[in-house]
Amino acid sequence: MQVVRLARVEDAEAIARIYNQGIAERIATFETEPRSIEQIAEDLHEAGDRYPRVVVERDGQVVAWASVHAYRARECYRGVGEHSVYSDRAARGTGAGAAALDGLFVEARRRGFWKLLSRIFTDNAPSRALHRKLGFREVGIYRGHAQLDGEWKDCVIVERLLNEPIRDRIDERLRTLGLALPAAVTPPAGARLPFAFVRVRGNRALVAGHGPLQVDGSLAGPFGKVGAEVSVDEAYQSARLVGLAALGSLKRELGSLDRISAWLRVFGMVNAAPGFREEPRVINGFSDLILEVFGPEIGQHARSAIGVAELPWGIPVEVEAEVEIDG
Repeated sequence: MQVVRLARVEDAEAIARIYNQGIAERIATFETEPRSIEQIAEDLHEAGDRYPRVVVERDGQVVAWASVHAYRARECYRGVGEHSVYSDRAARGTGAGAAALDGLFVEARRRGFWKLLSRIFTDNAPSRALHRKLGFREVGIYRGHAQLDGEWKDCVIVERLLNEPIRDRIDERLRTLGLALPAAVTPPAGARLPFAFVRVRGNRALVAGHGPLQVDGSLAGPFGKVGAEVSVDEAYQSARLVGLAALGSLKRELGSLDRISAWLRVFGMVNAAPGFREEPRVINGFSDLILEVFGPEIGQHARSAIGVAELPWGIPVEVEAEVEIDG
């Protein structure tokens, strides 16, 4: 069972343990010395009720925490808070960090905060993805903001107005690009497809092989072998349609495409004519679409692109994939 609640002094040991993991990993904070339980307990005492600390507890164990600190001393900034969020290594990718931030939003609003902001190392991709998912916008980058172990680190500034509803960011991006996700595939007469198009296990979603679809879910042409009946440019466009088909299946399974925190692997197959050797150019259609929609932090992926003798129903391209998801 999961409980999100205000932190208590007796949580100091668990908070210190989780925070010290972040310090040791050198990707989440400029702090370099581990914090003691006594230091965390003192922080909890000094924060009082004004600056909430929230913990996520699962089966009696604290697995994540989040906090609000003063942003500036001047009265005009009283409603602006600087926040932090940390998850235990074993709980990352399970939605613990998102639960901690959601709880922090509630407690911060109750205390009159109207905005939260933070600074995140630019190479901390999981934290940036988490904040985007929860409605934060990236305002800009502090270049060479401070040194960590002798290395100058860049930080991205993120902020969220607490009275703003979270919109489906990826859906909005698709609309901006003028892209529509197709309906579920309508297979040709007599075809049987007894498998899941998306299979979720833990924080991974495996995407079955998809072909190009029209908006109504029917197969999209042209059909035939690339390098003979189908040109490279036509096949590239087919690969983009495959990407939209895969996104449609992911949205139906996950509920929201904002749950995707990373594209991990793409395996592209091209219905290649004998002697055709430009498979990567074709599968670039899929990769380019994913990068356009999700951006490089989430959309970057490992990939293979191969030619095959045949593909079902004469489609020119088929792609399967694997993504990481938040809980």
